[in-house]
Amino acid sequence: MEERGTSCYHAVGVLWIVMPKHRIFTSPLFQIASVYVGSDRIDIYDVLRSPYQTLESYKRLLTDEASYEAQNPQVFEPDRIVFANGVLQSRRSSVATYYEMLVHPAMFAHDGPKRVAILGIADGALVREILRHKSVEQVVLWEYNEALMNLTAEHFPEYNDCSFLTGSIQTCLDDPRVIKYKSNPMVWFADEDEETNSKFDVIILDDL
Repeated sequence: MEERGTSCYHAVGVLWIVMPKHRIFTSPLFQIASVYVGSDRIDIYDVLRSPYQTLESYKRLLTDEASYEAQNPQVFEPDRIVFANGVLQSRRSSVATYYEMLVHPAMFAHDGPKRVAILGIADGALVREILRHKSVEQVVLWEYNEALMNLTAEHFPEYNDCSFLTGSIQTCLDDPRVIKYKSNPMVWFADEDEETNSKFDVIILDDL
């Protein structure tokens, strides 16, 4: 199976992730999910990242509380990765870097962003990073792929955790500052009156 950009190849006991000019070798522990969301096939795996994560080190993490692995679980816990139609979309080990770079340069470029729009796949991690900015009064997003958002919430619950943010609540997407629409955002922008849709301080695009 080969796709443009990043692709994956399945074999017995291994998963190859092939990126332009790079090759990453990982060993899957479990296939967490393989479902269709509309016409898109979504595959989620827990994997061990070679060479410093091995099956033996993972077993020590689970069974030996005195082991180095158990004392440093953030290093030895499996990575969780997501593919859409065979193309790598996200992995837990790099989610902080991805969302921080997606959100904060635009937010800091504004003197005090109060109203932010999200176009595309708006999961809890994206909303969480926006709500880190104390000036934010409203985040508007469009749930045009609600099934994918629900899948992310189920298998990546930490993405949607805002309990550590002052003034927020446990679940980022349920924060009272977050307004969700189920319409197509392009149609919404075209149909809404000027007073409603023209006053966003920051607009962020995140899509498959």
